[in-house]
Amino acid sequence: MANNKRSTDVVLAPIAGAVIELANVPDPVFSSGVMGGGCGIEPDEESVVAPFSGTVTAVTPTEHAIGITSDDGVEVLIHVGIDTVDMNGDGFCTLVEEGQKVEEGEPILAFARSLVRNAGHSDVVVVLMPPTSKKAAAKVTEKPNVKTGDVLISLA
Repeated sequence: MANNKRSTDVVLAPIAGAVIELANVPDPVFSSGVMGGGCGIEPDEESVVAPFSGTVTAVTPTEHAIGITSDDGVEVLIHVGIDTVDMNGDGFCTLVEEGQKVEEGEPILAFARSLVRNAGHSDVVVVLMPPTSKKAAAKVTEKPNVKTGDVLISLA
């Protein structure tokens, strides 16, 4: 039996920008690693895409964060900004809904960086692999900057 689906062995950059170590993300909940492994991206743009093909498993009511799970059980949480839940969705627009299948590179969320910054928040995009994921974030790219679709995290 042939299986045309490739297994998820990498998480692609969901947005272009400067890569920052998780420990340097300006939020102790993320930087401590308690929410899982990953990194932050200081964005150069305002559109987030799916880092692999899978199913949207969570969309926050405030539209600033999305969870995606691949067919082979890899989970990723993409969280736009720090404390942006306080914005109650202002400046955010999710382009997907829970339960929706998405393809790698498909746009899933748009946001207004200026509104985030004007509200006094960091616009860093945090890419996390929760402890419940079937694979762990093994190695974050050493590139200082990524383009959308570059390999961001190699998985164990």
